[in-house]
Amino acid sequence: MSRRLGTFPAEIPTTTTPNHYLRPSSPRNPLSPPSAPVQGRLQGPPAKSKFLAVLPTAKAPFGSDSFDPMIGFVYTHIQGRHGFNVSARYKFNTGVRANPVRHGDSKADILHYDTAYLYRLSSAKYTADTKGAWYAIAELHGTYETNGDHEFFLSPGVMYEARDWALEASISLPTLQEVDHRPHADYILTLGVRFLF
Repeated sequence: MSRRLGTFPAEIPTTTTPNHYLRPSSPRNPLSPPSAPVQGRLQGPPAKSKFLAVLPTAKAPFGSDSFDPMIGFVYTHIQGRHGFNVSARYKFNTGVRANPVRHGDSKADILHYDTAYLYRLSSAKYTADTKGAWYAIAELHGTYETNGDHEFFLSPGVMYEARDWALEASISLPTLQEVDHRPHADYILTLGVRFLF
């Protein structure tokens, strides 16, 4: 499990139907592209790369108790009311969870690849006086593990972003699932609150 200020990345199985997951996190990974095209926050070039590591945060069943380095890239482009993000990251897994349930739980390395389109529904113009804005979101995100597991999801959603926080809701629908080493996901609900700084 990775830790970030202002978010709690985790997937929690529901009790009604197996293989359905609620994900109360907003960014899916530490290299998620910015979630909203807020022109006032962008400084410097829109593309960046990072080297990060997932540090051990807990013993099983909540963590693999391993140090997992990763490298990634994020690109963001904003034009008026339209925002476009592309990101990719590769994680070198050095540990394994006893019962793999989601991508990244096994010893296999994993490639995450994501793209997102955001459209600002309101307000029509984003100015220094704007207190918040509503966005329609369309995301495509996938994972490929070196054990051969491959998933791809389409995720429509909506987001409200204020100056210091953001609220997001979306549903991820599988469009490709070639998974042999863990359960399939019928859908994933994402509900998230983020604090922006």
